[in-house]
Amino acid sequence: MMPMRVLILCAGLAGTIGVAAPVVPGPIIVGHGVVAGRAVAFLKVRLDAVRVKIGLAGGRPGRIEALDAIARRYGAVAAINGGDYEAYGNAPIRNPNHTLITGGGLMFKGDVGDVLWFDQHGRAAIDRVPLKIEGALDGRWKWPDNWYAYWINRLPSGTSDTITIFTPQWGERTGLAGGPQVQVADGVVTAIQNSSTIVPRHGFVVYFRGEAKAASHFAVGRTAQYRVVRASGTNDKAGSPLNLLRWVSPRTVKETFDPPHCYKYPFMAEEAAVQTDAPASEDESPRRPAATKPPPNTRDRFPWGGVDGASPG
Repeated sequence: MMPMRVLILCAGLAGTIGVAAPVVPGPIIVGHGVVAGRAVAFLKVRLDAVRVKIGLAGGRPGRIEALDAIARRYGAVAAINGGDYEAYGNAPIRNPNHTLITGGGLMFKGDVGDVLWFDQHGRAAIDRVPLKIEGALDGRWKWPDNWYAYWINRLPSGTSDTITIFTPQWGERTGLAGGPQVQVADGVVTAIQNSSTIVPRHGFVVYFRGEAKAASHFAVGRTAQYRVVRASGTNDKAGSPLNLLRWVSPRTVKETFDPPHCYKYPFMAEEAAVQTDAPASEDESPRRPAATKPPPNTRDRFPWGGVDGASPG
């Protein structure tokens, strides 16, 4: 096993793992410095000389395992805690806060839109990538055959309505009571039941709590698929509680000196134009605010070069 250097030791839920490429010497440099009057040690990693991957506690999203144990199991030369999670309580499954994407597929959809990404060219960055999940029945992505989900591989909490997709990365079964739970194998709905459901190796399960109207469109024998796309909008308006998440997430590193200053969006200008479009008097020309052209649709573009995240097969 290769030597391991652990950056942070904690009961981590997910870590970012670097596996050394033996043909390139010295991929990791140990350094020392002073930050805010305190002595610190740090590691500098050459991304072109290591292979970076997501390491999951217990090999599943939401499980608990110490970071050094995760690193040893992956044979890593270095590891760092990759995301916060529900640290309080003693539940065996605790949801991460951040989205986990590995191998080009979405393993867990979190409730924070910032992602730290790496690509095959050794590049890394922190970007806001809001995602949404779209579904289709019988190959049709428009009403009345389209559907949606809020989460992927996230343990439902509380009693609020939810639509969650569970993939094979979650485990062999959903482990949840209630439903309906729609089982999809090889792209076809094979069962609908209200108890813990087997997650097909080549498929997924859609778990509904509430949302009866959305669930009613599924039927055994219909084809079903989903895709994960980049959402065109954002929920971090100035004054919104979600805006505060920007200052307690990895994005802080990137945008500390770039706070939001305006709550207005392009569609607001268009609405204002309609509301003020009244007949003008003879001595008054119409005053109509210029509508701002919305940005081009970038929902399917991902900075790390991924695709739209079609359902796993």
